[in-house]
Amino acid sequence: MWICPKCSRENGNSFNVCKGCGYMISSDEKEYAIENTKRQLHSFNEHRAAPKNTYRHTRYSGPQVVYDDDDSYTDDYYSDDMFDDDDYVKKSKKIIIIPIVIVLLLAIAAGVIYYMQSKGYINIFSSSEYNYTEDSRGIMITGYRGKDTTLEIPDIIDGYVVYGIADKAFAESNLKSVKLPNTIKYIGERAFFDSENLHFVSMEEGVEEIGAYAFASCSVITDTFIPESVQTIGENIFRDSGNVYIQGVPGSTAMKYALERDISFTPTNEKQETLKVTPVRINDRQTTTTSKTGYGASHIFSFMPYEDAKYQISVEASIEGYLKINEFGTMGKVENNNIDKGINHQTTITVELKKEKKYYFAIENQGTEVNKNIEYALELEIVTDEQTKSEQEAKSWIGKTYSFIAYTDLFYDRHIESGTTHFLEWNTNNQEIIDYYVQEDGTIWLAINAPQSEELTDEYGNIIESSGIWWHKIQD
Repeated sequence: MWICPKCSRENGNSFNVCKGCGYMISSDEKEYAIENTKRQLHSFNEHRAAPKNTYRHTRYSGPQVVYDDDDSYTDDYYSDDMFDDDDYVKKSKKIIIIPIVIVLLLAIAAGVIYYMQSKGYINIFSSSEYNYTEDSRGIMITGYRGKDTTLEIPDIIDGYVVYGIADKAFAESNLKSVKLPNTIKYIGERAFFDSENLHFVSMEEGVEEIGAYAFASCSVITDTFIPESVQTIGENIFRDSGNVYIQGVPGSTAMKYALERDISFTPTNEKQETLKVTPVRINDRQTTTTSKTGYGASHIFSFMPYEDAKYQISVEASIEGYLKINEFGTMGKVENNNIDKGINHQTTITVELKKEKKYYFAIENQGTEVNKNIEYALELEIVTDEQTKSEQEAKSWIGKTYSFIAYTDLFYDRHIESGTTHFLEWNTNNQEIIDYYVQEDGTIWLAINAPQSEELTDEYGNIIESSGIWWHKIQD
């Protein structure tokens, strides 16, 4: 092979005329080109990679070629096509590009595997049926590859502590029940979302946070115990989840969460044992009940107001001791009126409550151990302003007989308190109340029929006309 000195074309077995420009090769040039071509072919046969041309261009990798002793070459073994520039460039590009493409594909595949491993979608080096991610705290479960519908999630996977359930880890699953280990600290958002067959989830003490919508759209889930350790609960964790109710320790975040959102709540102890609760209600705006509580113990009551109002809860101990009303932080702003412990010790709280919402409170015995059982009277009543309170009291007098005392002041005009008289001093001091009037300051006036007399006089002897009704002001 030789390169034309005129047009720089590479020529193959044509050692006479350049096929590009027609240049006639000299005999010396021909002899030099033939010798160099022999050396190329000899080197190629030995190394399978002969130099491309006389002037030591990039090596060519192609089929093995041979030559005859008389320096004649056949087209089958040696032709211009073998050393054609275009063909060589294409083959060279293939030689370079193919390994690069392979390396890129391998890099992309490795990146995808690493990403899916880091997100917990796959765990190619784990024999566990759970997908998970790892960090300094341990393992966060991101999914489940198994077929069981009743799971008891392990506390250790591949030697790492399981500390959390990731967002959507079991979303839209076929699970029926799940028991979480006591190592779980976190349950992610929508962790069990739309698991239509899920009816039971067991959580142990140690869980600290439950994400929003964690059990939403689980249509058959019912009772769920939320441990006292839980400090944060996201919104709508049971949205569209049917007839669900929460079990929890009184005063816990779970209790507050349930009552604030009108979710049914069942008080339990730390062992998930249901506590006794006594319901109370107000009759005629006030009710009184008696009970007793042991030392260090508490008696839990439930209460559902029938109207929006301010309520007062009072407890009075029958013996020396100390009782506390614990409303578990569920009644909003509380006004306390605690009297020091002692005989007939009293404790009162005043709170504003909403009608038809369920509230819980407890009477706790915090006295000395000597008084192991303290009997007490519990009273609930609606607290109103003085005028309203007086209205309620005055109404109760209608139709009843009022016993007047001697020298009672009676007035024919309740507004200016004129017409003071003593007609009822001795012989008519018991009269039926026919009407009432309440001043803004709460002062109550009761009305009776005026005495039947031809002539009425005031205390000064002045004759007055009877209005038919006399008014008596009740003094404090």
